[in-house]
Amino acid sequence: DGKTETTEKLQGDGDYRSKECQDLRDSCDVIITNPPFSKFRDFYDWLQGKDFLIMGTILASVYKNVFPDVKRQKTKIGYTGRLFQ
Repeated sequence: DGKTETTEKLQGDGDYRSKECQDLRDSCDVIITNPPFSKFRDFYDWLQGKDFLIMGTILASVYKNVFPDVKRQKTKIGYTGRLFQ
């Protein structure tokens, strides 16, 4: 199918704001992650211009930098119940 997957360790500390991680972000088609809750607002802004899936709290949808995108349907919100019963 022409797809290539590469796995390698980061050289730095893995901080998403590092040059190394920014270069990875720029080379990716889609980003799927579960960022630290305390960094959600900043991380959301860092992802702009990319397709992404963020796993986080539903409360993040009302953050002042997220809600306008939700309202314009630029960002969609999904919710599921308990995974294990």
